[in-house]
Amino acid sequence: MTVATHIARTSRSISLPKWMSDLGIACALCIAVYATYLAMGLPTLFDAAGDSDSLMRLVEIRDLLGGQGWFDLHQYRMGQDGGFVMHWSRLIDAPIAALILLASMLGFATPLAENIALTLWPLILMIGTMFGLLQLARSLGNEHTIFPAAALALGAIYFVGIYRPGSIDHHNAQIGLTVAMLAFLVNSPGRPRFPAYAGLCAALMLAIGMETAPYVAAGCAGVSFAFLFGNEAEARRAATFALAFAAATFTAFLATVDPSNWSAPACDALSNFQLSLATIGGLGLALIALAPALNATFARRLASLAALAIIAGGVVRYGFPQCLADPYAAVDERLRDLWLNNITEVQSVIALARHNWPKLLAYYVTPLLALAFLAALVRRDGATRARLFYGGFLFATFLVSCWQVRGSSFSIPLATVALAIGVGMLRERLARSPSNLGSVGLVAAWLVSVNLVWSAMAGRLESSPQTDAGANAEAAKTANCWASESFTSMASMPEGTVLAVSDLGSPMLAYTPHRVLAGSYHRNIEGNRAMVEAMMATPDQARAIAGKYGVDYVVLCRGNVESSNYAALAPHGFMAALMQRRIPDWLTPVAGTDRGPLEIYRVERAAKGQA
Repeated sequence: MTVATHIARTSRSISLPKWMSDLGIACALCIAVYATYLAMGLPTLFDAAGDSDSLMRLVEIRDLLGGQGWFDLHQYRMGQDGGFVMHWSRLIDAPIAALILLASMLGFATPLAENIALTLWPLILMIGTMFGLLQLARSLGNEHTIFPAAALALGAIYFVGIYRPGSIDHHNAQIGLTVAMLAFLVNSPGRPRFPAYAGLCAALMLAIGMETAPYVAAGCAGVSFAFLFGNEAEARRAATFALAFAAATFTAFLATVDPSNWSAPACDALSNFQLSLATIGGLGLALIALAPALNATFARRLASLAALAIIAGGVVRYGFPQCLADPYAAVDERLRDLWLNNITEVQSVIALARHNWPKLLAYYVTPLLALAFLAALVRRDGATRARLFYGGFLFATFLVSCWQVRGSSFSIPLATVALAIGVGMLRERLARSPSNLGSVGLVAAWLVSVNLVWSAMAGRLESSPQTDAGANAEAAKTANCWASESFTSMASMPEGTVLAVSDLGSPMLAYTPHRVLAGSYHRNIEGNRAMVEAMMATPDQARAIAGKYGVDYVVLCRGNVESSNYAALAPHGFMAALMQRRIPDWLTPVAGTDRGPLEIYRVERAAKGQA
């Protein structure tokens, strides 16, 4: 007997559970991707390439490990004196900090321990997201679906670009939890614990960040509709989900919110506002699902759920009316125009179509194809519970992406499940009846299902040889404003306060000991306003602002888009003067720093003393 024959017989005799097979596939594919990153030298660990949120997260984790309190979310090194309170959750800081501590305990120096954690954390989340998508594909399809699901999901995860080494902000965790919640809900029949796990995922999503509030609402709505039109089993599942959601949200509130802030509402972070809704909604739905007097008939269930919705809406309207307003209302209007409105991920589909229509191909085609295919499948074969849950959730994520483009980070990976089912059906049909036409159709289905194909097409439509050449020349001229090595000179200077555009705020904190006025965070109102006023004021007025805020250094990264915007809007302003190399006499260039991407100027003491 040959070794190959023995292995084949052994593999047939050992029947692994399907979920273990899917987990193995997810691990193998994601580790292979990370092996390519490793072969390239893990460049994203040392060059954030504009990922300021991951750098700020690293700063928060260092502060935590350095002794800053668990409940103290102040960023003391950004903004006016005393800093400001960040709206992020310690639920992401904690596991990354634990990985750093574990690596340090194993004998690795702190910088290497950080790099290990910054590599392992997104890899773990990538594997979890892949596994969840494969579980969804298996629930909605069959064995023919698994291979295309793995390939398409891997391409989609690569496209969203937030699972690379160094990507430690909360968005990748939110996507993974969203996929997990949906997978638990779809697979809950016959598994009594799955609704509780789904409720836990929903609570964690809400606690980590408000970006996922629409998806939490979609999950709760899906459970409610299943209960409304379902049987006693659906009622038990709804009660289990709702109780777990309420309990987990309450636990997260106790674990992450300072007791002194328990009575202070916050619209952009976990607070008594979100806790109130989770408690009312969770306990209310559980009561309706468990009380025969409230759920004995369809009419009673409908009336009870409508009453619960009215109560929850009334709590928001009269208890927390400020949370119905624009979450960015406090952002300086000029900064909103120059910074927020130019960030692709917060633009609507209409704004994107107006300013950069080829990007529509990259962000919207595959979800639309997935929805169209799923609708055709339901019309042909009927609506199952799993299809309705998945289809409704996919539609919800697509609507969110139309409101803000960043919703596509959720809709595109989820769309791969439906597209994989379609490719799998064609593969199965071709296996039964081979034909040239069928082969062509299968190739076409593969091509239209791969989001990277549409992204490449969008890139070609956006660019031309002339614009490509101009972009390359500009990139060569400006170098990198976010690479760690660009801040070497700045890091060696005496600690002080830095005036720079908001894009440079996070890398300045991550790579140097200095504090900065501005950063791309909507709660840093005073610091961002001071920066905007200085950059658009005359050089003499900027001198007074620098003195008022005790600025020690002014830093410019030539070619930065934000810098160019200030210079264009205020051609006689301070930023325009810097861009034109008309350096005011109250600034002294730091010798030797003009050769790198950062130009560093020291503020003269007399200027700092001015108010």
